[in-house]
Amino acid sequence: MVIRRLCAELGAERVYCKMAAIVVEGGSSHGGRKHENTQLSQEEEKEEEEDTAVAASSSSSSHSSDDLDFSAAMVEAMNLILLTAPECAGMRKLLNGAAAAAGGGGGGLHP
Repeated sequence: MVIRRLCAELGAERVYCKMAAIVVEGGSSHGGRKHENTQLSQEEEKEEEEDTAVAASSSSSSHSSDDLDFSAAMVEAMNLILLTAPECAGMRKLLNGAAAAAGGGGGGLHP
């Protein structure tokens, strides 16, 4: 319910990018880029998303079992919200379009 409300108020893409960064960092203050300006341009959000993906692949071995369990549960919950919440319809459409543009067809996601 909280995530859905945040998506409605702040935008699903922004919420999901920030949550991904938090999950990758394991809730700690190290490893992430700090922005003085909280409003990111689309390019900055994409760069941050890419940095997050790289950090996830390079630091996954340093997470404890509890961190990995929490991260897996968080990703599962966020995926469920993304696939079902009306507040995330715009992001589903965006992801569907990105998948289609990448040649993936994007047939699995519906607004």
